[in-house]
Parts: sequence; structure tokens; C-alpha cells
Amino acid sequence: VWGGNFGVNLAAGSDSNAVSLSTMIGNAQLGFYASGSASNTVTQSYAWGGSYGAIFNTGSSYNAISFSTMIGISVSGLYFNGSASNTVTQSFLSGGTNGAEFNAGAIYNVISLSTMIGTSQTGLRSQSAASNTVTQSYLWGATQGASLESSNNNTISLSTMIGDNFGLWVFIADSNTVTESYMRGVFDGARIEAGADRNTISLSTMIGSTQFGLFADASASNTVTSSYLSGSDALRLTSGANYNAVSLSTMVGTNTGFYATVSDANTVTQSYLWGGSRGVYFESGSDYNAISLSTMISDSPSSSALYLAQSSSNTIQSSYIQGSTAALVVGSTGTVITSSVLVATNTIGNALNLTGGSSGLSLSLNTILGGPLGNGVLIDGASGGSLVLSTNTILAGAERGIAVLNTPVGASVWITSNTILGTITPGRDTMGINLSGLASGATVANNGIYYRTPGSGNATGPLIVQNSPGVVIEHNRMSNPGMLIAGDYRGLFLFNADNASIRFNDFHSTGSALG
Repeated sequence: VWGGNFGVNLAAGSDSNAVSLSTMIGNAQLGFYASGSASNTVTQSYAWGGSYGAIFNTGSSYNAISFSTMIGISVSGLYFNGSASNTVTQSFLSGGTNGAEFNAGAIYNVISLSTMIGTSQTGLRSQSAASNTVTQSYLWGATQGASLESSNNNTISLSTMIGDNFGLWVFIADSNTVTESYMRGVFDGARIEAGADRNTISLSTMIGSTQFGLFADASASNTVTSSYLSGSDALRLTSGANYNAVSLSTMVGTNTGFYATVSDANTVTQSYLWGGSRGVYFESGSDYNAISLSTMISDSPSSSALYLAQSSSNTIQSSYIQGSTAALVVGSTGTVITSSVLVATNTIGNALNLTGGSSGLSLSLNTILGGPLGNGVLIDGASGGSLVLSTNTILAGAERGIAVLNTPVGASVWITSNTILGTITPGRDTMGINLSGLASGATVANNGIYYRTPGSGNATGPLIVQNSPGVVIEHNRMSNPGMLIAGDYRGLFLFNADNASIRFNDFHSTGSALG
């Protein structure tokens, strides 16, 4: 069937017609056109148009296309506008612009087992369309594999989306679902932006070849679960991407596993975050975020696995953190790290370094290992506020288990109920706890500092206090049962530490190498 404008034109009221084993060519416009028509079928046919391969226009519903090819030379292979409950299956849709389009008012349409190719733009483009479904399909576009623009409650499943820009683009679109799908873009695997909220991605793969696996900007309450993300930053949240949640997922970034800036109240749980530079990086203005039951790894010899910079009230719980320095907190307020394992892999690395004028730290119930020439915990850089280190286990191996240096007036330092295993290192001075330059003193109480591995060193001591007036030391136990073979042992060393209160402690040491 050949026409100057239309190959086949089903006008309003043209219902229950069937086209099969046919070729429809609309030289100037459309191969197949239906408007206000219902329950028609097209199967094993070819529709070609100078503009569109096929259009289902306003009021066209319950139509079905199967085993067919639709090609639109300048615009789209298949175009739905104001049409509902139509189905396309096992078909090939290709357009000079988009492979297939859901336009305004297109609802409850289904495309399955099909291929959509957008030569200059998008494999599937949805604009102001809702509750449509794409499943078991392949979508490729010169810009996006699929785009959801101002389109809500749509579902894409078991599909592949590939674009030269983004695999999937979600723009001002809410409550869409993507599941069991593959998204890859030269820039981003998936991009969610401009108020795209409450969308869900599950059981899927997102790969950004040059930028981000998943990028979310100014979009809230989106969910990613049981998925794999890869890119320069595997997951990147910016500019008000708040209340988003990632769970049971793997994030692998050549730079960073998870990067957030100016993004609040996001959660990551039961996930793996690996970065060639950093596992996790929260930059300025990223507050009230939480990571739990997760692993954070840095592959860099000089960068931290977890980096918090100028951010507030972030919480890390029940997680494993490993890097040159495991966790670096700079200029941040109210950081909480609890029930986690922190391991520094660099010789001079710290398991945790709080610095840069940070204020407030709660560090509790953690297992901590610093580098041989580093620290288990290092607090420096004029950091203050309420600094509470409680019920942690500091493993032997670091030069200093806990070092708190140069806190300002008004800082409240509490080191309580920790277990610290002292290190003896040949040619080095080592310390269980080192307090130096604390303007308002500190309370050290109910800690156990024990030496359990024999060795020889320059000097070692469970507790060294320097230039820190008003320190309270009570109810601690410090034990060296003959572990120091050669060197100087100092059970408690005070230098320029006026008005110290020392009471109810147990100091125990045996052996010939005693100070």
C-alpha cells in the first residue's frame, strides 16, 4: 500500500480492522496512521514514512502491532499521542530522531520484545506520558537509550538502554520503575535530574564510560537496590539530591565509589563501595547522610577510603573501611562512626584522622588498626567540640593507638572504656594514648592498655600527656607483663601537665626494661 502522505489511514471509528503481511509506505508523512480507532491489529508488516513509520493518535486504544517493522525517516518509527492500552511486540522501530515516542496523554501502552533505534536522539522518548511499560527490549539512541521527561509511573524491565550520552535519562519525572535492566552511556549510565523524585531502579546495571554510573541532581527519594554501578564516580549526588536510598548494591568508580556534594539525608546500606581514589567522598554541604552494613575501599596509596569534608552529622555504622588512611574527616561537624572496622594500609596511614577544625566526633564500638608509622586515631588541626572515643578496640601495629593534639579552649575530650593494644617497634617511640596541647584537658577513664606482643624498642608508654593542663586520669588499667625485652617503658608520663587528677588506676609492669 503506497500513498503520497499515508500508506494506511484509519480515521475515527475505524475499529477491529486487521493488517497482515503487508507493506505500507507514506512517502511524505506516515506509513500507518490511526486516530480515534480501536482494536485494530497489524502483524508481520512493514510501515515506512517520510516522517513517521506509524502513529496512534488521540483516542486510539487497544490496538496491537506484532512481528512488524516501522521506520520513520525524519522523526520516529512509532509515535503514541493521547492513546491508551495499545501493545507492540516483537517489532523493530527506528526513526531519524527517536525509535519510539510516548507523547502527552499516552497511557497504559506496552512495548515488549522489540528493538527501538533513535538515529539522532533517543531509542524511546516519553514526554508527559504515564503508566506505560517497556519490557524485554533493546533501546539505542544517539543521545539516550531511553528518556522519561515529565512522565510518571512508567516501567522499564528486562531491557537494554544504550546512549552516546546516557543510557537512561529521567527529567522532571516521578515514580518510574526500572528493573532487571542494563544501562550504559558514554557519559552516564543513568541520569536523574531536575526534580525527578521517587523513582526506583532495581536488579540493574548502570555504566558510565567517561562519567558516572548513576548521576542524580536536585532529585529526591529515589531508590536503587540490588544493582551494579560503574563510572568515574559510580554514584554521584549533587545540588539537593536528598533522601535517596541505595541498598544491596555494588559501586565501583575509577575515581570514587560514591560522591555527594550539597546532598542531604541519603542512605547506603548493605553495599560495596570501591574507588581508585576514594570509596566514599562527602563534600561541602552533604549533611545527615548514613552508610551502614557496607564496605568502603580505596585503591589509592595516598587517598582515604572515606572522606568527609565540610559536612555535618553524617553517620557510618557497622561497616568496613580500608584505605591508605581509612577515614579522613576535614572541617566537618558531628561525625558519628560506630560498630565498624577501620584499617589503614599505608605505612604512615591513620585508621581515622579528624582534622581541619572539625567539631564533634562520636567514635564507639569500632575495631581500629593504623599503619606502622601512623595512628589508630589521630585528632589534630585544632579540632574541637565534643570528642568522644568510647568502647573501641585499638589493635597493635600503629605507632600511637590514640593521639589527640592541639585542641582549642572549650574542647571536651572523653576517652573512655577503650581497649588499646600497645605496639613495641624497634627504633621507634610508641604510645598507647598520646595527649598533647589540649587547652582544656581531657578525661581518660576506664580504659585498658595492654602489651601482648614481645619486642624491643626505643621507648614505649601506655599514656603520654604533654602540655595539657587539667587532665583527669582514673579507673584505667595499664599492663606490661614483661613484653618489652629492651628499651624504655613509661607506665605514665606527664610533661607540663599541671593540675592533673590521677586516681584509682592500675599500673602493672614487669621485666628489666623499665622506665
